[in-house]
Amino acid sequence: MATTNTKNNRKPMSEEQKKANAERMKKAREAKKALETANEEEAVEETNAPAVFTAEDVQRMIAEAISKQQAEFARQLAQVQTPQVIQYSGDSEKVIMRFQAEVADDNVAEFGQGGMFGKVTGKRGTIQIPKSEFSRFYNEQTKWMMEKRWLIVLSGMSDEERELYGVKYRPGEVLDDMAFAKMLDMSDDEMLKTFPALCESCREMVARRFRDAYSKRDHRVVGRLDLVRALNRMSKEDYNGLPDSDNRKKGLFATLLSDMADEEL
Repeated sequence: MATTNTKNNRKPMSEEQKKANAERMKKAREAKKALETANEEEAVEETNAPAVFTAEDVQRMIAEAISKQQAEFARQLAQVQTPQVIQYSGDSEKVIMRFQAEVADDNVAEFGQGGMFGKVTGKRGTIQIPKSEFSRFYNEQTKWMMEKRWLIVLSGMSDEERELYGVKYRPGEVLDDMAFAKMLDMSDDEMLKTFPALCESCREMVARRFRDAYSKRDHRVVGRLDLVRALNRMSKEDYNGLPDSDNRKKGLFATLLSDMADEEL
């Protein structure tokens, strides 16, 4: 049976046909590209189109923004105002000290940065320092106070540590809490017995207390001229070696004695 070969029977394309066919294909490709570009531009326009919000949407967005700003401000404020709190967990050993000084009743003595080791208002009070932190507590200020007996170590130190820090007190060297608070209430005999054993700083505290009380016409000092004379004689013994230009050589109560003597005339 004979077969027909269509491919062999097809007439070859002329040059004009080839050019026309190529032109049609080119136009088809350009049309396709133009369509794709148009679609992309339309998508961009939709993306960049300004959003349309109602009045309720605007009010809600404003409220949310204000709420976020307030929360952030509160967080920052809390960070600024929250003090540093140092906790000494597990540190049961403490050095207990008494502050006592002839200062104003509203004076505030702070120990450590921001009073981290305690604060005392007025002439006397007690503070407790964890022993592991005593090296931080001990600085130029507290060293001076300990030397002047403004800070008295009550407990928490061994004899060796007291020697090291210069707080191994002699019997009667410092005023106990009651004596410091009630020194003006002591009888003449009690004061004359207590005063000689006191350290220089404590004697100065007594003298200042007497002067301040006399300036306020306190009945516990006014009229006790004989006691003041006796105390002044005792105080002069500590300053015999000083030059005559040093007023302490006249005694710690010299000024008070002079004022009282003038009133006796």
